[in-house]
Amino acid sequence: MMIEPVNIDGYEYYRYNKSILIPYETTSKEDLDNIKLRPLLLDDLDPKFNMGIGLDGNIDDVIWFVSIPPTAWTSKQKKNETYISKLNQKFDVEEIITNGNKISEEYLRELGKRHFKKYEYDDFSIKECMNFIQDKKVIIIKIKDNDVNIANLFSIVYNDTDAYYAFTDRTDDEKYNRFSLGNYTIYRLIKILERIGIKELNMGSGYTPLKKHLHTRKEQSLGIALIDKNHPLLLKLKLKNINLLNKDTPYY
Repeated sequence: MMIEPVNIDGYEYYRYNKSILIPYETTSKEDLDNIKLRPLLLDDLDPKFNMGIGLDGNIDDVIWFVSIPPTAWTSKQKKNETYISKLNQKFDVEEIITNGNKISEEYLRELGKRHFKKYEYDDFSIKECMNFIQDKKVIIIKIKDNDVNIANLFSIVYNDTDAYYAFTDRTDDEKYNRFSLGNYTIYRLIKILERIGIKELNMGSGYTPLKKHLHTRKEQSLGIALIDKNHPLLLKLKLKNINLLNKDTPYY
């Protein structure tokens, strides 16, 4: 976990930066007891944590999901899937399902090198992903035009029914823009997930046109605020659905 100070209108608090490569923060209640920084806000907790707050509903705090199979897709979404899939038929596709502990950090960095460079991923994000996948399965999709790699997708199956879309690494060659490789790799992923019995794809929080186009439902991100109940930041951050975590400690 990487914790950094944040300042809002002169009020300072601490917020951790979760790796965008994983679906949720693995913090336990025991971990919280060892964190002395206050006020502290932790987002994107494991849904099994069973305690949390909702943020103000800002679109960046929304998590996007695709049901498997995506029966709720509109006719427009289905037509788009058919069109893009046919458009990309000429490319070679390699699909890999393997245990996360068989993936090296060097391999992951190579798989996402264009994406990581473009969006300035730091070592923390990659190493946290490596720790997360050690006891999970991962799915890798590689798209090639003849012998030239033009896209890689990386996904994590994090329980028996759910998978997480971590990234698609795409070529910068503009001649491939019309093929919508981001959409195509996810369409391929959805078919794999349906085949292996996964029920939902978590596409993470934060708005992108791709997530908006593909999603079948969305929900608010949850977190924990370690803050006094009368602190003015509660209003500044527009926290709601506040639950008492520990009656002997000011966790809200």
